[in-house]
Amino acid sequence: MTSRIESANIQPCNHEAHRVEVHEWKSVAEFVSASVKPDGLHVIGTGAGTHLDILTSGNPYHAKGKPTLVIFNGAVSKRDERIPPFLSGRGIAHDTGWPFVAIADPSINISKDTSIAWYSGNSQVNVQQEIFRLLRPLSRAQNNLWLVGGSAGGFAALLFGHMLGNAASVFVWNAQTDIIEYSAGYVKNYLKYSFPEMAGRVNSGDWKKYARGEFRRHNFVHSIQDTVLPNQRPRKLLYIQNHNDWHVISHCVPYLKTFEYQRQGDGLYVQDENHVIWFPEIGNGHPAPQKDAIIQILKLASASDLSIVDSVEIMEATAVFPSDQRSPMTRPRDLRHWGKRITDRIRFDRSGEIISVVIRDLPKRYGGLNVEFLSYVEGKRIDRQPYNTGSFEYSVPTPENETVSVEIKVQDGFGNLLKFETMEFVPHTQHKLEDGA
Repeated sequence: MTSRIESANIQPCNHEAHRVEVHEWKSVAEFVSASVKPDGLHVIGTGAGTHLDILTSGNPYHAKGKPTLVIFNGAVSKRDERIPPFLSGRGIAHDTGWPFVAIADPSINISKDTSIAWYSGNSQVNVQQEIFRLLRPLSRAQNNLWLVGGSAGGFAALLFGHMLGNAASVFVWNAQTDIIEYSAGYVKNYLKYSFPEMAGRVNSGDWKKYARGEFRRHNFVHSIQDTVLPNQRPRKLLYIQNHNDWHVISHCVPYLKTFEYQRQGDGLYVQDENHVIWFPEIGNGHPAPQKDAIIQILKLASASDLSIVDSVEIMEATAVFPSDQRSPMTRPRDLRHWGKRITDRIRFDRSGEIISVVIRDLPKRYGGLNVEFLSYVEGKRIDRQPYNTGSFEYSVPTPENETVSVEIKVQDGFGNLLKFETMEFVPHTQHKLEDGA
């Protein structure tokens, strides 16, 4: 082991408050087998000139009696202005007083155009495999290990939580569960720089097929629900998904269905009392919980005398998220079993070039009800107001002398289509001709 490396390419990330000791290891095997692992930044070789960076504090491989945190990053903001490695969670660990390990994603270092890589890997190294080798002995040494992350970091925490099974617990928020179903621009950037052979294919119509093939070829997991066995699960799991984030339908619901979570109340889905998906109102869209909320959640979830269901009930009662935003009846749910009782309460009105969707005798967004408007001229789409705008009113585009066809689609919070209608809007000039006839 070499301590205190001075190198322009190996340094603590620029948002760490204090300089830390830096230690170098030839491999993950050398690191995990060492009897002494001093706190600090560990630069661990992974072959092919690459390395894995982790930050440790509180002697996590040997500390006893407290929960231990492993924290994964989400996307890196202002990537081109910052110096890797990128590590998160030092403030959370400091405020809890718990030992922690923060893991940087080495694939983000490949290009300043890459801000997110899901801890999966690249053509040089299988990062998932290396991190699993790093975490397995830690999970054996600790009886209250928590894997924590949001968004892309949530994908990593979920994946490794399932891989470690009963030896670890998981807390995630707004997690991705299938890399390829994330925002296409970010995924393509990651693929282009991490797998040079994909550079010429990321803009093709079937780029997702090529991407899945590339993941299989390198033995990477890109979809938790398509890969992980349902009966292989963490000891405890709290998956928080903001109620109106587009991740609900694209990422959370597929995971919820695969692992057969059942509704137990407004926004609460469970496998059992210690495996819970919760849809609270964190904010609008894809926000992370505030640090104080994360700390409160971790302290409750990790308590030995509380189940995860108990913890959520306490958080609901104490308004861990802003109480003025709480609206439990509008949290996402599957409304198909209501059938006509729901659809008969939905009416489409038009006034001039304005379409309004009216919900009668229910909260406007009951069960996550949402609307999409699509406008076409001669079969070609000219406009779209997608579901995630939250708007129930639409101003129809009116190209001169063109008839516009508008599709109106209403779906529930789980993405099930409940009602559909098409309206035709004839140009004003055509109305005048018909009136004159």
